[in-house]
Amino acid sequence: MTTAPVITNFFPGRGQTNYTQVTIEGINFNAAPVSGVGFNGKGVTGISTPAPNQIVVTVPNAATTGRITVTNSFGVGTSSNDFVITQAPIVDWFAPVEGPPGTPVTITGVNLSNGPTVLKFNGVNAGFTVTGQNGTQIRSAVPGGATSGPITMTNAYGGFATTSNFFVTGSAPYVSDLSPGAGPRGTTVLITGGNFTNLVAVKFNGVTDPRAIATALTQIQTTVPANATTGPLTVTTSYGTSTNNPIFYVPPRLTGFSPTNGIVGSSVVITGANFTSASGALFNLAAANFTVTASNTISAVVPTDATTGPLTVTTPGGVIISTNNFRVQPNISSFSPTLGPVGTPVTILGTSFFNVTNVSFNNTSAASFTVISPTEVRTSVPSGASTGPIRISTPDGTAVSAANFYVTGTSDLAVGMTASAALQTPGQSLTYALVVTNKGPSIVTGVTLSDTLPPGVTFVSANSSRGSCTFSNGKVTCAMGVLTNGTGETAAITVTAPNEGVLTNTAMVAAVEPDLSPADNTASAVTTVVSDASRTLRIGLAPGSQAVLSWPTSAVPFTLQFLNSFAASNNFWQSVTNPPAIVNGRNSVTNDASSGDKFFRLQKP
Repeated sequence: MTTAPVITNFFPGRGQTNYTQVTIEGINFNAAPVSGVGFNGKGVTGISTPAPNQIVVTVPNAATTGRITVTNSFGVGTSSNDFVITQAPIVDWFAPVEGPPGTPVTITGVNLSNGPTVLKFNGVNAGFTVTGQNGTQIRSAVPGGATSGPITMTNAYGGFATTSNFFVTGSAPYVSDLSPGAGPRGTTVLITGGNFTNLVAVKFNGVTDPRAIATALTQIQTTVPANATTGPLTVTTSYGTSTNNPIFYVPPRLTGFSPTNGIVGSSVVITGANFTSASGALFNLAAANFTVTASNTISAVVPTDATTGPLTVTTPGGVIISTNNFRVQPNISSFSPTLGPVGTPVTILGTSFFNVTNVSFNNTSAASFTVISPTEVRTSVPSGASTGPIRISTPDGTAVSAANFYVTGTSDLAVGMTASAALQTPGQSLTYALVVTNKGPSIVTGVTLSDTLPPGVTFVSANSSRGSCTFSNGKVTCAMGVLTNGTGETAAITVTAPNEGVLTNTAMVAAVEPDLSPADNTASAVTTVVSDASRTLRIGLAPGSQAVLSWPTSAVPFTLQFLNSFAASNNFWQSVTNPPAIVNGRNSVTNDASSGDKFFRLQKP
C-alpha cells in the first residue's frame, strides 16, 4: 500500500508568481512530513497545513505554467492539470461594493497594470491610478452612466470579470419586468426594477401616464394612457431615464388593406397600428407569409388555401379582425392541351376555383365542366369555340388565361411512301421512307402514322422526325402529335425479308380533326423479293423445231413476255398467253422456234 502523496484538487487554477496563494487538496499528506511543493519544478518556500490533507502555498518566484508536485519520504504526487502562470489581470477584491457615480473604489489583485489595461463598471469605461507595487492595487471612481454589474479588467494577455457585482446607487432607473406585458388602454401595470427614487415620468412608447406612482424603490404602479401605442416603456427619475426598456404591447388596430382583392401569391399591404412583433396574419383563417415593415404596416402574401373573407392580425397585444372581406380571385396558371378541335378534353390548373359559375373558350361557354379541386377544372372545347383565352368565373371574379387556346379545324393530311428497293434478294434489309404532310388550312393534332407490315418480314427499327414510334403485333405506330399547316414530318421503317415473295406495304395517317381529302391518307409501296436463281430464264430445244423456256417455281408470280424485234419502232413487249406447265419444279412454256427471232424476259408483278 502506497503512502506517497496524491493530489486530488487545487485552486485557483491560475495566478501570478510571488503573489497567488494556492490551496492543494489530496491524500497521504499526513503519512509523512511534506518535504517539498513544486510548480513545474520550481520549489516553494513556506508550507502551511491548515487542515489534514490540505496544503497552502504561495506561487514561487520564476515559476512557469505546469504541473504541481507534492513530495514526502514515500514519493511524489503530481497534479493531473497544469497551474497556469498568467499575465492577465486578476481581481481578488474591491471596496466598497456599492455607491453612486463618483464613488472612489479600491481594487486589489495582480497584473492590474501589466501593459495597457481597460477597466469597466458593467461595461462603462473608467479611469484608474496604480497605487500598489507590481500592479497589485489600483484606485478608480464609479463612472457616470454606470449601472450595477461586474467590474472587468482587460489587457493584452486576457481579461477578468468579478464574480460579484458592484451596485450603483442613486443612478438612472432600470426596468426588469412588466406585469402584465400587454393590455388595452386603462390597464393597470406593475413595473419592477430599481432606482425609482424621485420618479419624474412613465411613458408608453412616448405617451406619458400622469398617474404613475412609485410605490417602492423597486416598484411603480402605472396605467396605460389613452393614446398609448405598442412600444418601449421608459421610466424617468431625477437621475436619468431607463435604457433597458421592455416593449409594452397595446391591442392592434386594423384600419384597411390594399388591394381589396387579388390572386394567390399576390402581395397585400395591411395598415393599422400596434403591429410590432406580430405573430400571425390570416386570410379567412389561412395562414400567410408576412413581414412587419413598420409598427403600422404589414406586407402579406395571399396563401394558397386562402378564401374570400376577413383578414386577421395577431400580436402579443391581442387579435384584430377586419370588418371588410378580402376577395380571393381565381387565377389560371396553365392548361393542357394547348390546342385541339371541338370536343377536346382540357384540364385547367390554377388557384381559387371556388364556386365556379362558368368556363369559356374565347367567350364561348363550355357545355359542362367539373371542378376537381380548388386548383383544377376539367372541361371540353365547346361547339362554336374559336381561338382565344380561357376564362373561369367565380363569385369573386374572372380568371383569364395569359395564353390562347387554339381551336383547330379540318385540314388535308397526306402520306407518301417509297421503298429502298423494288427488287431485292431474300435476307437483305428493306427501308420504307414515309413523309406525312399537312396541306392545310388548319393545324392538326394527335397525328398518328400507322403501318401494318407485310406478312413474313422481320421488324428491325422505326423512327420519326417528330414524336416516337412503337412496334407491336406486326404494326408500327408513330405518334407525331401536332402538325402545323404547310409543314411535314418524316419516318423510316426498316425490315428484313427472309423469304421470296411480293411485299405490298401500306401505311395510313390520321389526326383528331376531320380530313378534307381522305383519299391521300394512305400510301403503298411494292417490293419483289426473289433470288437470282429464281428469276433466271433458260431456253432449250425440243423435237419438232420447238423451244422450251423454263424458270424455277417461286412465291413470285413472274409473267413471261416476248419481243419480236428490238429494231422495230412500233414493237413492244407482249405476254405469252399460254400458261406455263410445271415440270420438275420449273415453269415451262413451249414455243415455235421456226417462226423467226424472238426475245423473252421474266416480268415481276
